[in-house]
Amino acid sequence: MQALIVPVYGERESSANSRVPWLYAVALCLYYLFAYYGLVRATPIFSQMLNGIGVELPLPTRLLMMTYWWVFPIVFIGGVIVTIAKQIVPFNKRHLRAANALLIFVGVVFPSVVVLTWYLPLFVLIHRLSQSH
Repeated sequence: MQALIVPVYGERESSANSRVPWLYAVALCLYYLFAYYGLVRATPIFSQMLNGIGVELPLPTRLLMMTYWWVFPIVFIGGVIVTIAKQIVPFNKRHLRAANALLIFVGVVFPSVVVLTWYLPLFVLIHRLSQSH
């Protein structure tokens, strides 16, 4: 008599599926933690520096300085939740694409936009100084 081996859900799905292994998911969550910590620590420093040079802040920079304390946690905790959900919940193709797009936004686009928003007043100041000559 032969034993029938039935694959368990995790064993069957873990092969060549589009979901990232748990080790990568944990590394991604740690990246989100470090990115959040770095952005939250640097935003007040940039705010003090920009207020110190006396330049008028553009609207995106003012919005960032006013809302970073609640926007950053929402974005990065959302990224962690989606990363963990991808490991637990089986997504169809459309939902998987949306989750991957969200993770790319949180991990790549959002921090870059924040840094560019920090430097925007300096770019405006450089532009005005170059026009005055």
